[in-house]
Amino acid sequence: MKVQDLRNELSNGVTDFAFIKKDGSVRVSRGTTNLAFVPVEKHPKGGKASEKVLAYFDLEKDNWRCLSVNTEFITA
Repeated sequence: MKVQDLRNELSNGVTDFAFIKKDGSVRVSRGTTNLAFVPVEKHPKGGKASEKVLAYFDLEKDNWRCLSVNTEFITA
């Protein structure tokens, strides 16, 4: 999966995906960048994430996370 495809899916709603961590293990995640699915108190306060990272709201961790765009993404 390409990072731009994942960005599009995250912006459209909740998306399940997986990625390979630096230690080689696989992590499955459920996330979004669509603020309709993010608690109001967790909305970004300003600024924009770098294009070198993929920032997303992790619904399982209930917090924002970011990954390098060089991360290998896998559809879940």
